[in-house]
Amino acid sequence: MRNLLLSLLAVLALAACAAAPPASSPPAPVMDMVDEAPVLLNAAEMPALVRRNYPALMRDAGVHGRATVRFVVGLDGRPEGASMRVLDTTQELFGTAAEHVVLRLRFTPARVSGLPVRAWMTLPIEFTLH
Repeated sequence: MRNLLLSLLAVLALAACAAAPPASSPPAPVMDMVDEAPVLLNAAEMPALVRRNYPALMRDAGVHGRATVRFVVGLDGRPEGASMRVLDTTQELFGTAAEHVVLRLRFTPARVSGLPVRAWMTLPIEFTLH
């Protein structure tokens, strides 16, 4: 039953993406359960992204922190900024900085039955001084 439901959802998502929707059409559905989760492609860039976006006030004070961000990875593998929410953070400044980092990440899109789908992702971002 689960496979049938996933296949149906994948077909619906593909149909929604196949034709160029009018500007007023809602985006394709966002999946919580997928066969293949998004994979971070530019993981090697993470340390530099975190360094560039480390809040100066926190860095100068020697404060370490963390923020957990939830967002939708789109069909193109890019985080959808409008979907982004900071779930948890040690300092508000780290939450804002984590959002900036996430917007620069690139993923393989999630897949259901081999077809790309929009999917939720939750990612912790650690801010540490070396």
